Parts: sequence; C-alpha cells; structure tokens
Amino acid sequence: MAIKTYKVGKVMVEGTQIRELQSAALTITLGSEDTQEIGESWADPVGTGRAWTLSLTCKHDPADTVQASLRTEFLTGDGLLSAIQSWVDGSSYFSGSGALVTNMAINKSVGPIDTVTFELQGKGAISWTA
Repeated sequence: MAIKTYKVGKVMVEGTQIRELQSAALTITLGSEDTQEIGESWADPVGTGRAWTLSLTCKHDPADTVQASLRTEFLTGDGLLSAIQSWVDGSSYFSGSGALVTNMAINKSVGPIDTVTFELQGKGAISWTA
C-alpha cells in the first residue's frame, strides 16, 4: 500500500484559512454510538458515517483571527462553527457543517516556537469534494 503525503493541505474555518498549520487529522467514525458519551448532553447521535472530529496543531499565533475565534469558541462554547473545510491538496477537500471546539491546549516551549492544538467535534454532515 502506498502512503500519500500532501504538502498543499490547509484548513478553512468559516471561510478563512488558519495560519501556521503544522498538522491536521480528520477522523470519520461509523455508527452513532461513537459520538455520545455518558454526561454529554450537547452531543446528538448522527447517522452512520457522519460522525467526525478534526484535530489541529499550529504554531501559536495570538494575532491569527482563526486561532482567536477557535479559542473564543472553546472558552465560551456559545455556538457551532458552521463551515469547516480540510483541504488535502489544491482541489480536493472534506467539508463539515456544525462543529464544537471540544479541546484546546497551548504548549509552551523553551525555544522560540509555541504550539496550540484544537479538537473540533462535528455535529453535522461531512462531505467530500474532488
């Protein structure tokens, strides 16, 4: 099996590209049982093949408007992000609707580069555009 490495990938949140992206991992799960845990009143079970999460790691940039909006969403939790696109090359991407920021971590380093990680949990459909 060949492994393909994409070097043109990007992530768009609400139509704006996140800057300083180091890695992105999109996970699509099968079955509604994977989307709701005990005590999670916000998580609605979704149909088979439609549950998804997106994990992002970026160089921490407090001036980046997308990082700032993800941070605000995580801290306030006041609504869903309506449009998330995870581009794998110059023309193909996954598009998700409805996402909550469920985790955020800022990793301080001794050197000059700090990183921030975000995890988004999809509550809406995910689709593929080639």
